[in-house]
Amino acid sequence: MKNRGRWYSNKSKHDNHATPQRVKDFLKENCGINWNKCFDPCPLNAKRDGLKIRWGKRNVLNPPYSEIEKFAEKANQEVMKGKIVYFLFPLDKTDKPFFHKYLVRYQDRFIFIPFRIKFVGNDQPAFQTHVLITMW
Repeated sequence: MKNRGRWYSNKSKHDNHATPQRVKDFLKENCGINWNKCFDPCPLNAKRDGLKIRWGKRNVLNPPYSEIEKFAEKANQEVMKGKIVYFLFPLDKTDKPFFHKYLVRYQDRFIFIPFRIKFVGNDQPAFQTHVLITMW
Protein backbone atom coordinates (compact mmCIF):
# COMPACT_ATOMS: atom_id res chain seq x y z
CA MET A 1 0.00 0.00 0.00
CA LYS A 2 1.32 3.44 -0.82
CA ASN A 3 1.07 6.16 1.78
CA ARG A 4 2.66 9.62 1.70
CA GLY A 5 5.18 8.64 -0.96
CA ARG A 6 6.51 5.56 0.92
CA TRP A 7 5.71 1.89 0.44
CA TYR A 8 4.44 -0.09 3.39
CA SER A 9 3.70 -3.76 3.82
CA ASN A 10 2.62 -6.03 6.63
CA LYS A 11 6.03 -7.72 6.76
CA SER A 12 7.66 -7.48 10.14
CA LYS A 13 11.29 -7.56 11.16
CA HIS A 14 11.06 -11.20 12.28
CA ASP A 15 9.08 -14.25 11.26
CA ASN A 16 8.21 -15.76 14.61
CA HIS A 17 4.63 -14.78 15.44
CA ALA A 18 2.17 -16.00 18.04
CA THR A 19 -0.90 -17.77 16.75
CA PRO A 20 -3.88 -15.47 17.32
CA GLN A 21 -6.70 -16.57 19.60
CA ARG A 22 -9.16 -16.20 16.70
CA VAL A 23 -7.45 -19.10 14.89
CA LYS A 24 -7.42 -21.24 18.04
CA ASP A 25 -11.11 -20.50 18.65
CA PHE A 26 -12.06 -21.33 15.05
CA LEU A 27 -10.24 -24.67 15.18
CA LYS A 28 -11.75 -25.62 18.53
CA GLU A 29 -15.32 -24.63 17.61
CA ASN A 30 -15.34 -26.01 14.06
CA CYS A 31 -12.87 -28.90 14.12
CA GLY A 32 -12.62 -29.98 17.76
CA ILE A 33 -8.89 -29.17 17.85
CA ASN A 34 -7.89 -27.66 21.18
CA TRP A 35 -4.64 -25.82 20.41
CA ASN A 36 -3.92 -25.23 24.09
CA LYS A 37 -4.01 -28.95 24.93
CA CYS A 38 -1.39 -29.88 22.32
CA PHE A 39 2.39 -29.67 22.56
CA ASP A 40 3.91 -26.71 20.73
CA PRO A 41 7.49 -27.52 19.67
CA CYS A 42 8.24 -23.92 18.68
CA PRO A 43 6.27 -21.48 20.80
CA LEU A 44 6.95 -17.78 20.61
CA ASN A 45 10.24 -16.80 22.28
CA ALA A 46 11.09 -20.40 23.11
CA LYS A 47 14.45 -21.18 24.62
CA ARG A 48 14.34 -24.70 23.18
CA ASP A 49 15.03 -25.77 19.62
CA GLY A 50 11.87 -27.40 18.29
CA LEU A 51 13.89 -29.14 15.60
CA LYS A 52 16.01 -31.02 18.14
CA ILE A 53 13.61 -31.89 20.94
CA ARG A 54 11.22 -34.81 21.26
CA TRP A 55 7.67 -33.83 20.31
CA GLY A 56 4.49 -34.88 22.10
CA LYS A 57 1.87 -37.33 20.91
CA ARG A 58 -0.35 -34.45 19.68
CA ASN A 59 1.39 -31.29 18.40
CA VAL A 60 0.48 -27.85 17.07
CA LEU A 61 2.93 -26.10 14.83
CA ASN A 62 3.16 -22.48 13.70
CA PRO A 63 6.81 -22.42 12.66
CA PRO A 64 8.89 -19.38 11.80
CA TYR A 65 8.81 -19.02 8.01
CA SER A 66 12.61 -18.84 7.88
CA GLU A 67 12.67 -22.48 9.04
CA ILE A 68 9.42 -23.76 7.57
CA GLU A 69 11.17 -26.32 5.36
CA LYS A 70 13.05 -27.81 8.32
CA PHE A 71 9.87 -27.95 10.40
CA ALA A 72 7.98 -29.62 7.52
CA GLU A 73 10.64 -32.33 7.43
CA LYS A 74 10.63 -32.72 11.23
CA ALA A 75 6.80 -32.85 11.32
CA ASN A 76 6.84 -35.59 8.71
CA GLN A 77 9.40 -37.54 10.78
CA GLU A 78 7.22 -37.20 13.89
CA VAL A 79 4.16 -38.48 12.00
CA MET A 80 6.20 -41.51 10.91
CA LYS A 81 6.69 -42.19 14.65
CA GLY A 82 2.91 -42.31 15.12
CA LYS A 83 2.39 -38.75 16.34
CA ILE A 84 -0.23 -36.22 15.25
CA VAL A 85 0.81 -32.78 13.97
CA TYR A 86 -1.45 -29.82 13.24
CA PHE A 87 0.67 -27.58 11.00
CA LEU A 88 -0.42 -23.97 10.33
CA PHE A 89 0.80 -23.44 6.78
CA PRO A 90 0.76 -20.48 4.33
CA LEU A 91 -0.55 -21.58 0.94
CA ASP A 92 1.88 -19.33 -0.94
CA LYS A 93 4.55 -21.96 -0.22
CA THR A 94 2.88 -24.77 -2.18
CA ASP A 95 5.24 -24.26 -5.12
CA LYS A 96 8.29 -25.17 -3.02
CA PRO A 97 9.93 -28.61 -3.40
CA PHE A 98 9.71 -29.28 0.36
CA PHE A 99 5.92 -28.90 0.23
CA HIS A 100 5.70 -31.64 -2.39
CA LYS A 101 8.20 -33.84 -0.58
CA TYR A 102 6.69 -33.66 2.92
CA LEU A 103 3.22 -32.12 2.94
CA VAL A 104 1.24 -32.62 -0.26
CA ARG A 105 0.37 -36.19 0.80
CA TYR A 106 -1.91 -34.67 3.47
CA GLN A 107 -3.85 -32.48 1.04
CA ASP A 108 -7.11 -34.29 1.71
CA ARG A 109 -6.79 -33.20 5.37
CA PHE A 110 -6.31 -29.46 4.86
CA ILE A 111 -8.52 -27.27 7.01
CA PHE A 112 -8.85 -23.91 5.30
CA ILE A 113 -8.82 -20.94 7.64
CA PRO A 114 -11.76 -18.85 6.31
CA PHE A 115 -10.20 -15.48 7.08
CA ARG A 116 -6.85 -13.76 6.74
CA ILE A 117 -4.81 -14.32 9.86
CA LYS A 118 -3.69 -11.24 11.72
CA PHE A 119 -0.74 -12.49 13.71
CA VAL A 120 -0.16 -11.07 17.17
CA GLY A 121 1.96 -7.91 16.92
CA ASN A 122 1.23 -7.20 13.23
CA ASP A 123 -0.85 -4.22 12.14
CA GLN A 124 -2.25 -5.92 9.04
CA PRO A 125 -3.45 -9.44 8.28
CA ALA A 126 -1.22 -11.82 6.35
CA PHE A 127 -1.28 -11.51 2.56
CA GLN A 128 -1.60 -15.25 2.06
CA THR A 129 -4.30 -17.75 2.92
CA HIS A 130 -3.43 -20.32 5.58
CA VAL A 131 -4.51 -23.89 6.10
CA LEU A 132 -4.08 -26.20 9.01
CA ILE A 133 -2.52 -29.37 7.69
CA THR A 134 -3.65 -32.25 9.85
CA MET A 135 -0.93 -34.85 9.71
CA TRP A 136 -1.11 -38.40 11.03
